[in-house]
Amino acid sequence: MKSILRKSAAELAADALRSEILSGEWQDRLPGSRILAKHLGVSPPTMGAALSLLLAEGWISKPGERQAYRVAKAGHRKVGPKRKLLILTPELPSLTIETSRKILDAIRHRMLDKGWQVEVQILDYRHAKKARGSWDRVIAADENTWIIALYGRPSLAEWAIRRKLQMIFLGGTTDGFPVPIVGVKSSNLLEIVLLKLTALGHRKIVIPLCDRAESFHEAMRAVTRKVLEAAGHSYVAAYHNPESSYNDPGVMARIIESAFVSNPPTALVFMDWNELLAAYCVLSKLRLRVPEDVSLVLLNDQSDARWFLPQLTRFRFPEKRLTQALASWLEGRLTIGTSEPLVFPADFLAGETLVAPKPT
Repeated sequence: MKSILRKSAAELAADALRSEILSGEWQDRLPGSRILAKHLGVSPPTMGAALSLLLAEGWISKPGERQAYRVAKAGHRKVGPKRKLLILTPELPSLTIETSRKILDAIRHRMLDKGWQVEVQILDYRHAKKARGSWDRVIAADENTWIIALYGRPSLAEWAIRRKLQMIFLGGTTDGFPVPIVGVKSSNLLEIVLLKLTALGHRKIVIPLCDRAESFHEAMRAVTRKVLEAAGHSYVAAYHNPESSYNDPGVMARIIESAFVSNPPTALVFMDWNELLAAYCVLSKLRLRVPEDVSLVLLNDQSDARWFLPQLTRFRFPEKRLTQALASWLEGRLTIGTSEPLVFPADFLAGETLVAPKPT
């Protein structure tokens, strides 16, 4: 499948102004940004970001704070490399976990305001075991590009190292390839939840592991085993951590239905909102109640969770701190090592869906 290149409204507005400058429509001064915004049919903030792009590229200049932008002569335009940010995602933004989407949106707007060229490209690298040669053609990056990859995988890290590109992962795993990572460590969140569940008397806990890298699965299995065995319970990987190389509603439904057929769990823990919704549909079909029959925990957050009744037990991610770390890396103010990820803690939100199991 061919990757999708996306341009922001500010980039499109900047393209339109470049064309008009080249055609001679604007030869000396530009009108005010509000007039230009109306002229191009965009909002004033979008027009401001477009003007920042053109200013950084040398197409226009600004003699003073309250003076109009001037059109630069061709010979005076900057010819050096432009600062470019490429955001790689493995899925459509509408399908991305909300916290990740909000962080990437904040980064995109911040760098546009600073005059960077920003592009978003969708490329499904989740199932690639090795770096693919086709990525050399389809990923729009060169030596002047900084790349943020959402939920990065070892194959993508391998490709970036081979191409000598500047890349950072927002979540994900590198399996030892020297690419920096910032994020929240799911195994840490899982340990917090498992300690609370076992303290309440739970041992039949199911945590599905779908469509993640093997190193992620290993870390989650290790934490599950450690906490269960410390509480005096046996650990069975196929039961406590059922796995699938794919993740869709049908896969999740089959995993949950199978668990209730073999040994009905008293607690379910999910990585993301979509997984939880698919499982909740199965619970409804089986006429099971939350939390009376089964406790439910989300290792993430979602604004829609406020509509969940009873109040969902979950985490709140440090969006501002993650955004600031990514921005500092892009601007050269923060060096992140590649041996260990830069991990931020998340706040545990004790809802009403985590209770002691029913007596048997």
